[in-house]
Amino acid sequence: MKNDTFSIAVVKRDGTTVAFDAAKITRAVTMAFIEVKGKDAASAMHHYASTVTDEVVKSILRRGHA
Repeated sequence: MKNDTFSIAVVKRDGTTVAFDAAKITRAVTMAFIEVKGKDAASAMHHYASTVTDEVVKSILRRGHA
């Protein structure tokens, strides 16, 4: 589910509203993975981050938010 952008609004902590962007989820998971496992785990990192992003997107769709 790469490059998924839904026509739903996300309210950020500062109160601004932006369009949902799945790539931001992938980036956040990747950064967290690097922090915990280190940069040497790069081969597994991309797959894991993509899998987590796919699950988040599926959850949003199941809940009818998109």
